[in-house]
Amino acid sequence: MTDQPYDLESLNNEYNKTYPWFQVVTGSPAGLRVPVKIGQLLKHIEPELIDGAGNHREAYCSFFQYDNQWANTVMQTKTTAGIKGKVWSQVLPLDLDSSDITKAHDQLGKFISWWTGPAEGDPRDLRYYFSGNKGFHVMIPAACFGGFHPNENLPEFMRSTVEHIIRDAGLDDAVIDTKIYERNRIFRWPNSVNEKAGYKKSPIHYDKIPTWTKEDAIKAGGQDIFTVEVRSYTDVSVCPGAEHLFQTAQRERIRPDRKGEDSFRSAGWDFSKPIQEGQRNDAMFKLSCVLRDKGVDEDMARNLVSLVNSQQCSIPLNEYEVQRTVASCFQNSKEDEDADMDDIHTLETVWDDYLRKAEESESNKVSCGLPEIDNDLRYMRRGEVVTILARSGVGKSALIVNILLAAAKQGLHSYFQSLEMVRTDLFERASAVVSGIPCRELEHWAKTNPEELRRRLKKDLFDSGLLKFIKQSDKAGLSLQQIERRVVRIKEEHPELALCAIDYSGLIRGRDDTNPYNNLKGIYEEIKVIAKRHNVVMLVLHQVSREKGGDGDRPLSMHSGIDSSAVEHNSDSVLGLYRPHKIAPHVMDNAMIVQVLKARKGTDGTEYSYRWLGALTTIGDCVPIEQLARETPPTLVPKEEGERSGDAKVKDMLTFFDGEEVKDA
Repeated sequence: MTDQPYDLESLNNEYNKTYPWFQVVTGSPAGLRVPVKIGQLLKHIEPELIDGAGNHREAYCSFFQYDNQWANTVMQTKTTAGIKGKVWSQVLPLDLDSSDITKAHDQLGKFISWWTGPAEGDPRDLRYYFSGNKGFHVMIPAACFGGFHPNENLPEFMRSTVEHIIRDAGLDDAVIDTKIYERNRIFRWPNSVNEKAGYKKSPIHYDKIPTWTKEDAIKAGGQDIFTVEVRSYTDVSVCPGAEHLFQTAQRERIRPDRKGEDSFRSAGWDFSKPIQEGQRNDAMFKLSCVLRDKGVDEDMARNLVSLVNSQQCSIPLNEYEVQRTVASCFQNSKEDEDADMDDIHTLETVWDDYLRKAEESESNKVSCGLPEIDNDLRYMRRGEVVTILARSGVGKSALIVNILLAAAKQGLHSYFQSLEMVRTDLFERASAVVSGIPCRELEHWAKTNPEELRRRLKKDLFDSGLLKFIKQSDKAGLSLQQIERRVVRIKEEHPELALCAIDYSGLIRGRDDTNPYNNLKGIYEEIKVIAKRHNVVMLVLHQVSREKGGDGDRPLSMHSGIDSSAVEHNSDSVLGLYRPHKIAPHVMDNAMIVQVLKARKGTDGTEYSYRWLGALTTIGDCVPIEQLARETPPTLVPKEEGERSGDAKVKDMLTFFDGEEVKDA
């Protein structure tokens, strides 16, 4: 099976290439419909919104997108009538319309209450418009439903989904227009005028909806172009309630054709036996292959497998997993059909390739800042996944900060997605590591004398430019698709981005909350793809269970991580951390042990003891554990505020950190 996961942004880019055409009408909805490509929409429509006399005009555009064959047919026949085939859309529009605008406004509020409540959606993901006359338009991104695939039945799926929303949210079906979900339907373009009412279709910011009045529409109508800030159609979250209703709508509307039914029968598929957990993925993949081999196309196979999953599996798989399974089966078939002999080589012909790879591997190296670990791993390399296993409170976040700074010292850009640590904590830790000033002191100076603190940090921190190499986000609850979009944006600014660190895997929003192992497996498979797709090191922190890791005081193994097989299979390297101070705190508070549990290209099964500089949350030099056991770590408790003595105080604290050996106690 392929390890290529469902990635919304990449899929949207692909579908925008294969279904790039819209229907556009300017002047009157009864006018000639013209095929316009997605990249030309603004250039085609915006100049038509105002005529030569300065009067505002009407403009319409389809919300469905069409393929090249459709566009060629329309250009030849000058009509869109009677053309069949697949369509695709990035949005599902909701049309609320009433002769009493107050009633439409109340229904809009009721819909939003349902979306934010039972459906568990984010209202900021949607786009809201006054329609220009008697109601409102809500544009719901396909991503909120888990994404749409091109399908001849997509308009019917949409209509059925909206009917479910009406029932679930308790909306008035007289206000919600369900007749708009037709393949040739056109929708009023934003900022175009409704000539009957004299108002423009104008966007409404989500925060303004509760207090919106028609006076706001009049105000918006006085501006040529009225805008509000909105999110990208792909930079949104899946809405669990909406996703469930869309999946339900698809299952209800599936009508297997004769070929599909015959394929089931000829394959001897037994509907009487329920499919249990542990058998579901294999069963869905096997069924996909049977349907493919019987000549069923991919769209029909997707519908049929989804139907079997919902009706025969004791606990149905997440719809995302079903879609990926079917796609994997058909992708394997395409690869088999396209296979030739160009990929077969004798080893003696690989010499030049080997030399070229060796040269490239040098530029792909990323140091973790610990020479012993770099040596055993043969360095972290772009395109690889590196996992750090540790219990909470052992220092794994501190290790991440040290690695980010090590990359910055190499002149490499990195991106740290902290789903747990806030950005101010990251700044404080990085400042302590670079400047040698303990975190407690940094906080004190930030409160009492920020100008003096900046002066002290100027040379080591600000003038060095190290922190400019580190991008960070502390937004919680992100999915991997959202994290990948941030990687893409950073690479647009810094193409040399080498490292993406995530703290930690358990906080990444997955797609299958019903099965933790499948959820983590899917997350790690996607992480591996992101590493290769963007040629970056994906550095992931992963929690260890208390049963296997204790309080962080014992050596770890590859099986110590939660659902470890998913981690092991998809990681190129795995490091383990533990702190023996948990065993003997009076003598071992200055030690951190780093284990090399897996090194696909290097040496594993080794471990190294490092001096742990707790006040600086940093890792010092590699020292034999016996020596660390003899040392007495310094106690860095700051004096009372009145006892501080400026530079002398700092110098006293830095004697140990600068490498001066501490005598035996």
